[in-house]
Formats: sequence, C-alpha cells, structure tokens
Amino acid sequence: MSDVDARLEQLRVRFLARCQADLADIKNPFLPSEALQKIAHRIAGMAGTVGLSALGDAAFALDQDFRHGNEDGASRRALAERFSDALESALEAQSPKA
Repeated sequence: MSDVDARLEQLRVRFLARCQADLADIKNPFLPSEALQKIAHRIAGMAGTVGLSALGDAAFALDQDFRHGNEDGASRRALAERFSDALESALEAQSPKA
C-alpha cells in the first residue's frame, strides 16, 4: 500500500467513525429536516473524497432534494432511506470481520 493509499484509508476510517453517530440521527423519525439536510450535505461533500461513491451519491441526492424544495414526502423518505442504507453499508464494510 502506498503512502497515499494508507493516508486515504486513515481518512476513510476517521470519516466513518464520525458517521457512526449520524446513522442513529438519520434513523430518528423525529429528526428535524434541517438536521437531516445538514448531515446529508456534510457527508455528500466528503464521501467521494474517501472513495465511498455510493454513499456520496445517496447523500448528494437527498441534499439536492432539500435544496430544490421538493415537498413530496414519499420521495424524501425514499431518498432518506437510500442514504441511511448506503451509510449502513459503508459502516458494515469498514467493520472488522470476525
């Protein structure tokens, strides 16, 4: 593993450690919309940088839904679920295997 790859892996691990708490917030049905958008925006901005493109794409789609003022609750819930699933998958992939 090159120095760049090792550094990128360190960034990915730290990023996902911070995202662990976000997952609980995202799954909270009482989380205010503004808080969900803030989380999605932050994760969208960093996920691709650390090689988590599926997570970044899901976060970006949700963030854009908020930014464009989409009021369709079913669409927003579907995007939030996709985002939650992508975050969960990224966290599971990072977890040490037993």
